[in-house]
Amino acid sequence: FGSSGIQSRLRAARVAPQAGRPAPCGATLTERPRTLSCAMPTSPLGAGGAAVARLPASAVCKAPKPRAPGSALGETLRDDVDTILVVDVDGVLNVGAREEHATAALMLNDDNIQHASRILGGSGKSRASGGPQAAAAAKSAQRIAAICKRPLPNEDGVTYESLACRAPSMVADPLVARLAALITLAGDWPQRAVVLSSSWRKATHTGRVRNLEEHISGHLGGRFTFDAATPLIEENCAADRLACIGDFIENLYEQRGQGSPPLRVLVLEDFFITAAHDWQPCAGRNVSSVKSAESYIRGRAPPGSDLTIKLLHTHDEWVMPSGLRISIGCGITGEHFKEAASFLGFPLAVDPVRPRV
Repeated sequence: FGSSGIQSRLRAARVAPQAGRPAPCGATLTERPRTLSCAMPTSPLGAGGAAVARLPASAVCKAPKPRAPGSALGETLRDDVDTILVVDVDGVLNVGAREEHATAALMLNDDNIQHASRILGGSGKSRASGGPQAAAAAKSAQRIAAICKRPLPNEDGVTYESLACRAPSMVADPLVARLAALITLAGDWPQRAVVLSSSWRKATHTGRVRNLEEHISGHLGGRFTFDAATPLIEENCAADRLACIGDFIENLYEQRGQGSPPLRVLVLEDFFITAAHDWQPCAGRNVSSVKSAESYIRGRAPPGSDLTIKLLHTHDEWVMPSGLRISIGCGITGEHFKEAASFLGFPLAVDPVRPRV
């Protein structure tokens, strides 16, 4: 995500794209070039420490052997794995908005919130002037303001502003806390595996991944590393990401031996901030809903495989009274957490971010 998007619109042209997360229609998203800040919380599950009693502790008793510094993630897993979490980062562990004709998604972080406030002032209307760049900055500011005011579903009026990243971090701590809780619910390592599907899996981002692993470890109260990553292929749209996940599942079944256990797969993806009705056909199949995407992934396994798929599409969109369309990768909301926990066999699991909601 482009972390300084509003400022760049006021200064000059947009930030030049770097090797990073591809955007829909082939554009490349700019990603913050600074190091991820990983504050370690005192509670194993962060703000909702009281939830620990409801969650199995065994998941952090066994830890995978850490990778050598700078080494890339592999694409293979053990044959006895029975639960896999496939995890994107942008739009899952942070919140960002898609913008028309932009080379970078607009990240919801404290810097951009402050910039938006200065541009809009107390009236909520832009005070910026100075041509197309100022107009683009004003529209970005309106998006940030709208996202901050958008209530999260069934969270007692709490808004998306509560999920903003704190600079210089590129992930939001509440969202990392929810992921850590889901990793715990998924069971013991090595029968449980966490697979990275984000563009962060590229070799150029090993530092980011290592910092993210430390952040997750802080919430788990024990060492955590990703077990594998999806194949490195060119991804320009939601269909490419879906096909890549399908490739991983197909390759996994080619590696699994006879008598391997039933497999359940939880996928956390925003698919490049794209609504399901805007997804393109994948490998010639019409995929335009979460259910059809789940069916596509399931179909990449051999016939008769005991495979259960749950896809959580972390996306939200709405249209402002002004006509401005807002489309965001919304992160793991409380509703997503409940759905995921139920899929993992814990329908009464407590949300570590808002345990009383």
